Amino acid sequence: MNILPEPAPSAQQTRQRLAHPSWCIRTDCAENGEHVSRWHSVNPDRPQLVEIDLRLSRGIVRPAPTWIELAARVGSDRHVYELSRAQTAALKHVLGALLAEIRA
Repeated sequence: MNILPEPAPSAQQTRQRLAHPSWCIRTDCAENGEHVSRWHSVNPDRPQLVEIDLRLSRGIVRPAPTWIELAARVGSDRHVYELSRAQTAALKHVLGALLAEIRA
């Protein structure tokens, strides 16, 4: 079985891979294979049972979708979930509707 090595990426491909989105924190993108934003806390000042943080993430190979990473921590257990744009939009809609019901 003869396997040929992949050709080296062109300069343009390398620039496209490493072109950082405006929100990227520009730390280890090439090594991690993705661009990420800083984490945004969704925790008010008082302690919460579940602590939630969110950030943007996108693979470095174009065209790569952008998704939301949601980190939920209860005590020392932390889980990170990847939400698509469609899931994020649906979550925004459902949270808005639930908040509207609370106010009613």
